[in-house]
Amino acid sequence: MYIKDGSNQDYGNGKSYLYLANDLIVGRTKEEIIENPRLGGGAPEYPNVYAWGWIGDKVENPGWTSSTSKGRIIEIISEVKAENCLDLMLGSHSCEICKSNDISCGSIKIEYNDKIYISPWGVSHYIKEHDYHPIDEVISAIQYGHYLTEKDQTRMCFELHSKEIYERVEEIKKQRQAEKEKWDKKKQIVQTPEFKARLQRIMDEALEPFTPDQENFEAQKILARFDVKRKEIEEMTNFFKRNLFPLTPAEKKSMNLYLKYCEKEKDNFELRNMDRVLYREQNPVNTEHKESDHGRMGKRTAT
Repeated sequence: MYIKDGSNQDYGNGKSYLYLANDLIVGRTKEEIIENPRLGGGAPEYPNVYAWGWIGDKVENPGWTSSTSKGRIIEIISEVKAENCLDLMLGSHSCEICKSNDISCGSIKIEYNDKIYISPWGVSHYIKEHDYHPIDEVISAIQYGHYLTEKDQTRMCFELHSKEIYERVEEIKKQRQAEKEKWDKKKQIVQTPEFKARLQRIMDEALEPFTPDQENFEAQKILARFDVKRKEIEEMTNFFKRNLFPLTPAEKKSMNLYLKYCEKEKDNFELRNMDRVLYREQNPVNTEHKESDHGRMGKRTAT
């Protein structure tokens, strides 16, 4: 990835800070979110950014006059702590010159003289292996600047975008209320004898007879989908446990809330039959089909 040195541009895009609204909506306070931020919780749109180290497939500023200075800068960057690795959720970054995977993922953000200096997490690879030489302004930031953490970045999100974040909270509340009213209405309908009769009629008109294993195929599909989601979450959790970035209490809480959501969706799978019934009633089954390549028979036959 190439961004010209000195560009007033963060390598991310979009208003990722709006994701903080999801933490507020579950009852966490702003102070709790800042104190225990979740990994990849969002980045603000910094007003004064200086991008460096995104050199792409060639080095524009090669050459160091002092090997001692070069070694010192490499040492400082290499010793940056894991808590200063930000934006992990924006994907990996590898060297486009030698195809090395040393760059890994995430970025380093340094606050210095009212600017935010942003580089790839593994920028030391460019300096060490390809003789990349940042300008003196960046060298000073590396030596004397403040390396941001997730706490710092989350605090800046609220400082710079508090109004937008709380507006997003209200939007989510309205969306959830509308969704709740929609599902409540469906619940009332699916529990009526009339709807159950309509559903049974659709089942009876199916192209193939249902075996006991197939009778709940809609439910099985939904359950399988959420089992996959659960597996993905567990794999993600195990990944962070194995690496330098263990889950914070806030992240664990978010994971548990999502798992509870999955369980709730399992309980509501019967409501989805309403859409199936309405679709079938508007699109009647053609019972004159001939046998297809898959061996499906046209009209349901007695077994």
